[in-house]
Amino acid sequence: MDYCDCGCGRNLDDEFEGLVTITLEDDTEIDCDILAGLELEGIHYMALLTREEIRDVLVYRVEHTEDGLALENIESEEELDTVYEAFDEMFFEDFENLFSEMDEDFEDFDEEDDEDDLLF
Repeated sequence: MDYCDCGCGRNLDDEFEGLVTITLEDDTEIDCDILAGLELEGIHYMALLTREEIRDVLVYRVEHTEDGLALENIESEEELDTVYEAFDEMFFEDFENLFSEMDEDFEDFDEEDDEDDLLF
């Protein structure tokens, strides 16, 4: 994850050490890995992947506090939908790029394989 875009110089991975423990309303604690962060209209958000048996993606607003960075619930359904859509687009682009690179690697491998076939 990159440094925070607000100019504070904080790195979200360093701040949260790659692992975030979320406490739910019923005081249940869930360990999560940081998937990604993004900024929309000057507000920072973080997507987390739970380490539970059934994996789930959770999205939170990242707030600056005197003690560092804190995760806050997103209360507005409209804001939550917008943020999920932005993360979906980000992840889709990442997967699309990954698959494109894999296709290129496969094509290179296939071409090398064809050259080897000509030698025998």
